[in-house]
Amino acid sequence: SGINIKLMKCTGMRESWKMRRVAESLGMKVMMGCMTETSCAISAASQLCSGMDFADLDGAL
Repeated sequence: SGINIKLMKCTGMRESWKMRRVAESLGMKVMMGCMTETSCAISAASQLCSGMDFADLDGAL
């Protein structure tokens, strides 16, 4: 099992980071996803992706 973290739904980078750590401590897979964010928000989300299992950051395309 796993979770899909979306930066804008988590109210920002700090809460996203906390959610990631909790999920990892529970042995869950972690994916960083997005909705229709700007390239600035996609860039911020990409900073959190290092070490995550999956990333789907194509919202600005």
